[in-house]
Amino acid sequence: MIYSYESIRAVHLELTDRCNAACPMCPRYVNGEEAPHIQNVQFYLDDIKSMLPIEFVRQINRVNFCGDYGDPIVARDLLPIIKYFRHVNDNMRVEVNTNGSARREDWWRELASIMGSNEATSGVWFGLDGLADTNHLYRRNTNWEVTMRNAKAFIDAGGIAHWNFIVFKHNEHQIDEAQALAKEMGFKHFNIKLTARFLRNDTFPVFVKGEHAYDLEPPTKEGHQFPTAINHNQPRPPIEKPSRAMMDVAKIIEEYRKKGHSELPVQVVPRPNIECIARKEESIYVSARGLVYPCCWIGDGHTRLEEDIIINDDNIDITKHSIEEIVTGGEFQMIEDSWNIGSIRKCVNICSVIESDKTQYGPELVIHKRADEK
Repeated sequence: MIYSYESIRAVHLELTDRCNAACPMCPRYVNGEEAPHIQNVQFYLDDIKSMLPIEFVRQINRVNFCGDYGDPIVARDLLPIIKYFRHVNDNMRVEVNTNGSARREDWWRELASIMGSNEATSGVWFGLDGLADTNHLYRRNTNWEVTMRNAKAFIDAGGIAHWNFIVFKHNEHQIDEAQALAKEMGFKHFNIKLTARFLRNDTFPVFVKGEHAYDLEPPTKEGHQFPTAINHNQPRPPIEKPSRAMMDVAKIIEEYRKKGHSELPVQVVPRPNIECIARKEESIYVSARGLVYPCCWIGDGHTRLEEDIIINDDNIDITKHSIEEIVTGGEFQMIEDSWNIGSIRKCVNICSVIESDKTQYGPELVIHKRADEK
C-alpha cells in the first residue's frame, strides 16, 4: 500500500470549494463560468472534529489549508478549526494558501494571533501575481487595496506571510519591484512560480460573462518559462506482450469510457519512473466533498471526470469511512497498482522523474527565495 494509517504525517485539507476570486486557469471555472462540478459546500468545526479525531490530529505534523477549487479564508469556521488543531497538537505546522482579498483587518489580526509568530510552525501564502495594475488580470474579482490591507494587518500582528508570484508576460517586468515591496512589508519569502499551463497553447483566453475579454500570455524572458520534463512528453511505446494485470487495467479504462467519461486512449505502457509526492510527504488530501485521495491532483482529475481510472466515491468518503479504512482500502491500492503501467495520467505528469537529475515537475515549478534575497 502507498502508506499505512500510522505513518500519515500531513493533511492537505480543502475546507470549501467556494472562492471569492475567478482565476482564469483555475479548474473551478470553464470559459469564465463556474464549472458544473462545483457544489459550493464547506466544512464546519464539528465536521472536522468528526472526520479528523483527536488521536489522528496528534500524529500529524502539518496541515495545509488549500485545495483544488476553494479559498480557505471564505470558509466560515477557518479560525475555530485552526484553534482546534492548535489545541490538540500545538507543535503542528499550520499553512494557509489564499488570494488574501476577503475578510476584515480584525479577522486577519486574529488569524495571526491563533497561528503564532514561529516560522517553523505557521505560514500564510498570499497569491499575488503582479502589482496594483496587473494582479487583477489573473486574480480576477480580487481587490489589490483590500489584499494589501489584509496582508499588512496580518504581518503587523506578528503573522508569518509569504508571497507567491505566478509569472506571466504581463507581470514579469515587475518581479524585482514586487520582491522589494514584499521585503518592505515584512513578507518572509518571495516565491516565483513558473506555470506549466501554457504547454498546450501559446495563449490562454479569458472570458467575462461569456465574452472573450483578453488573453493571458506566457512569460518571454529567460528563466521565467516552465522547463519541459523529458519523460512527460516522450511517447511510451506499448508493451508487445502485456501481462494479465495490465490487460485488466485496460479493461477498466475501456469501461470508464463507455460510461461517458472523458475520451481517453487505451494504451498499456511500460512502468514510468514515478516517485509519489504523497508517499514521500506521508500526506493525504481531503476534498471539500469529503473524499480522501493521496493528493489533490488525483482528486481534481477524478472530480472533473478526466482521470483514466475508476474510483468509487463511497469507498473514499470520509463521512462514511474512517481514514484508516480509506487509505488501506481498495481504491488506494488500485492507485498504487496503476504505477506499474502509468494508467493514471496525473501520477505520470506530476510525479515522474527525469533520470538525469531526479527533478520532479508538478503543474508549477517554484523558485523559493527569501524576500530580502537578491
